[in-house]
Amino acid sequence: LEKGEGEAARLFPEFKKTYLDKFNEAAVNRAGYQLMSARRLKEAIAVLKLNVDAHPESANVYDSLAEAYMNSGETSLAITYYKKALEAIPKDPRPDKEFLDQLKKGAEEKLKALEK
Repeated sequence: LEKGEGEAARLFPEFKKTYLDKFNEAAVNRAGYQLMSARRLKEAIAVLKLNVDAHPESANVYDSLAEAYMNSGETSLAITYYKKALEAIPKDPRPDKEFLDQLKKGAEEKLKALEK
């Protein structure tokens, strides 16, 4: 990430293929949240965008990217990605339906607050 978003995006597929067990959805999402916690929002967004590209079937990746945009003050992008998270929930292959129900509830609440 120190070399920029473009370089990270270029290297991500190679790292994902080489380190499949370490570059799964959950691990990349955790990295994004660690960057958010460190207030490195630009880098967090870059990482979470890569996760969306790698796992477009996951509602959680859209929700996480929406949160990063919300934290960076990019309201319109946060709204866009919360809506994408809600659209992805019915197709999400995750077996944990309770997790998806909680994700839906949280996304709806944040979307309602953002659209005020």
